Amino acid sequence: HDLTAPNMAGIRLDVPIERQFKTLRSALPLARRIGVLYDPEKTGNLVQEARLTAKAMGFELIEREVHTEKDMPVVLRAVIPKIEALWLVPDSTVLTEDSLKFVMGTTLDANVPVVGFSSELVRSGALVGLSVRYEDVGWQAGALARKILSEQGRPVTSMFPPERLRLALNLKTARFLGIVIPSEVVSNADELY
Repeated sequence: HDLTAPNMAGIRLDVPIERQFKTLRSALPLARRIGVLYDPEKTGNLVQEARLTAKAMGFELIEREVHTEKDMPVVLRAVIPKIEALWLVPDSTVLTEDSLKFVMGTTLDANVPVVGFSSELVRSGALVGLSVRYEDVGWQAGALARKILSEQGRPVTSMFPPERLRLALNLKTARFLGIVIPSEVVSNADELY
């Protein structure tokens, strides 16, 4: 995502952190202490950016480093009593096929909602998630190509965030946790589980 060259343009595939936190706030208006587990080698930059965004939006980001897959369960159990929601980031040390069930089971048992980054995570039990659909990015890239062609050779150098994000909600998880998601959030959802 740090690709830069003269006269290069494109669409980023990651969901902007600010949009993720706005979605978290709309679904969980009372949550302030947000937990995140991450491997500094893999997602340290993302969490550094999130720290500033969270602070600006009135969240307290409670960060815990996970250096190996084996650390994950211990770190998760230790952070759960300190947080009101767990924000998952795409970190392959934290989230593996094996650990996903553990994360969802442990957070549900502790009554802590999970905010994910894909509809698959929401389908697996996360309360809410924003994601990018490749078809939407394709349409946006086509529009960008038309714009570049119409500029007749004037350089366009920018990586644009995705315009269209898909909101997924898990209403079964909400019921289980006793969370009432505001009806305007539910009506804006692209996918409901």
